This record gives sequence, C-alpha cells and structure tokens, in this order.
Amino acid sequence: MAVNFLAVLLIGGPLGEEAGWRGYAQPALQAHWGVLPSGLAVGALWGLWHLPLFLIPGTPQSTIPFALYLAQAVPLGILLTWLYQGSGGSLLLVALFHASINTWPGPLRLLPDATDSLRPFALVTALVWALATVVVATGGLARGAAHAGE
Repeated sequence: MAVNFLAVLLIGGPLGEEAGWRGYAQPALQAHWGVLPSGLAVGALWGLWHLPLFLIPGTPQSTIPFALYLAQAVPLGILLTWLYQGSGGSLLLVALFHASINTWPGPLRLLPDATDSLRPFALVTALVWALATVVVATGGLARGAAHAGE
C-alpha cells in the first residue's frame, strides 16, 4: 500500500494537480468569490477534469457513473479547500490527502469492479458530503481563511 501511495503521489497526478487546483485556481477564484463558492467551483472543475478517464475502459473511473463521481468531487473540493486554508496554503498537505483519496478505494474495495455494486462508493460519497457539511456548518472554512490571510 505504501508503494502504491508513493506512486500515486509522485506520478499519479496529485502533486501536479494540486499545484493547479489549490495553488492557482483556488486563490484566484477565492479573491473574487470567497472561500465556499471557490471551493465548490474547484471541486466541480476537478471532477470535470477527470471526465476523459470515464471513457477509457479499464480505468477505475470507467466503472463509476460520472454523476456519482462528480457528486463526490464537489464535497472533496470543500474538504481540500479546508485543508489548504487551515494549513496556511500547504500544497504538500493537500497533495498527500489527494494521494490518499486515490489510494484507498482499491484496498478497501469501494469501487464497483471489486464489489459489483455502487453501494460502497455511494456510501463514501454520502459520508464525504456529511463531513463537508460539518466543516461548513461549524465555520471551518472561515477559520481557515483567516489563517490563510483572506
């Protein structure tokens, strides 16, 4: 699992993606829209960025309905925004979290190709929404923005 995590982190996308998503897009959108709307927008863009993978047979994404994937990417965008803001803008922290998001579905058998069911992935999606709702409802994004100098 550790080797897989490192491979995902270094060559699977999180380092490069997070430099763009949280390093560039988040601060640029946040300057105009605020923390929550920009986190939602970056989450949606992040999900759309992965759309081509749904068209390639054999990718983990090809077994998931795109709408369900997007429904998970949006609240993950909120959580990644919260981590980014709360850490004072640490791209390393969000890249590590992103790599973990990409690493754990296989070993935990959350993808439809492992279980012949969308239920585990859908349950995780609901849990991610619940966690993002708690972050927003408790003012976690506002506290993070204050630390990040907004």
